[in-house]
Amino acid sequence: MKKQITTMILLSFIIISINAQIVHPENVIISEENDYLSIEWDPVIGADFYTIYSSMYFDSGFVLDCTGTFYLTSWTAPICCPGNKFYYVRAAFGEPYPGIYYESLRSEKVGISSYYCTTTNGTDWNTIAFPFGTDYIYASDLGNDILYCDIISKWDSENQEWINATYDGNTWFNDFFLEDYYSYRINAISSFSIYSYGYLLTPTSFNLQENWNFVTIPFNRNFMYASDLGDEIGVCTKVKQWRTWNQEWILSEKLPNGTWINDFAIEACSSIMVYVTNNTTWPVKTPSNIQIIISDSNIIISWDTVVGYTYNVYSLSDPYIDFENWFLEISGITETSWSETIPASEKKFYYITAGN
Repeated sequence: MKKQITTMILLSFIIISINAQIVHPENVIISEENDYLSIEWDPVIGADFYTIYSSMYFDSGFVLDCTGTFYLTSWTAPICCPGNKFYYVRAAFGEPYPGIYYESLRSEKVGISSYYCTTTNGTDWNTIAFPFGTDYIYASDLGNDILYCDIISKWDSENQEWINATYDGNTWFNDFFLEDYYSYRINAISSFSIYSYGYLLTPTSFNLQENWNFVTIPFNRNFMYASDLGDEIGVCTKVKQWRTWNQEWILSEKLPNGTWINDFAIEACSSIMVYVTNNTTWPVKTPSNIQIIISDSNIIISWDTVVGYTYNVYSLSDPYIDFENWFLEISGITETSWSETIPASEKKFYYITAGN
């Protein structure tokens, strides 16, 4: 079955007319305090008010969000935990009531992932990740901030064991660095929430070692099953996820005939263990070193090779439209370049993706 690599980012664009002006809120910042999130942005000249749109998915389903409170160029709302939420801001011109107004293009998207760590007997394991990055440097920094955990673990795929940073009530032992986008296991003494929030980072590619590996599902993977993940990795035969409520792993396994048994759904930004039979990299890196040149009356786009994959080229005149609405120019090409006649429109933006 053909699979589309969905680690898609805006890699490059060209503006045909330098006079084209896109007005939208800039310098959007998301933060969290006391289980409330705040979004701030720079003012847009002439804007009468602002609107916030949100979705559980990074690329679709955005609707007007009326759960928060505005104050000038900021917005505050309670955090829905657990789960993922993505936001963007628009400047609005006109009257909010009775709704006669028009809006600017959207701002850059920001997101938040919420992990509710629970305990039933004082010693329960939970899994967390930092898909939007973290300000914590060490495991002890995280532990000291939340106060309600005594062990934070990272998986050592080379030695197939957990490395534990432990707290005895006074001191953290065997401390280690925390990394953006990676997953960790944490022991909850009492229930608490952990948040990762910020701009949408380019998903990390994990260098998977033969045997078990602990990975974070990218924020741009929606409606994925364990079988989808295993088949996409290619050399993966087992996928398992920790279930906090019963403190057990749920395991899906690929049979010799290619059928997956005990398949289960996987959410974006969740932590998953995968078993691979050979060393590999996942997710596949998106095409890099994108270059655009104009030759005579043509635009020529080129990029570096992603070994073993073909390429797709998408385009649209508005870079802020959700990706599902972009126009597919061509798919399945093996060359690392593509060209077309300079479009008649004032501006045009391009995506390049890898697929197989």
